[in-house]
Amino acid sequence: MRPGLAVLAAEGLLILGYLLLVDAPHAMTAAVTVRWLRLQLPAAVWGAVTAATVLVVLAVPVPASAWLLIAGAAGAVAATALALPRRPRRPREPG
Repeated sequence: MRPGLAVLAAEGLLILGYLLLVDAPHAMTAAVTVRWLRLQLPAAVWGAVTAATVLVVLAVPVPASAWLLIAGAAGAVAATALALPRRPRRPREPG
């Protein structure tokens, strides 16, 4: 594996960590900190999985078809959409 690939993956994880910390509330009690970290866990896991995938894809020369690349990109988008927090729905008003 080329050393540049590891640096590329580490840079992506560093950026993800920075973005997660920027989103953190300013003053947190211990309970709020634990809850916030638990809510950030899916994004951190998917970031690590994406970094590992980038390392593998860039390190292993595999002749792949365009359809395979499109399917992989669609899978990454779907995984990201599943990992993002959802807005709570408004309860329906009776009537």
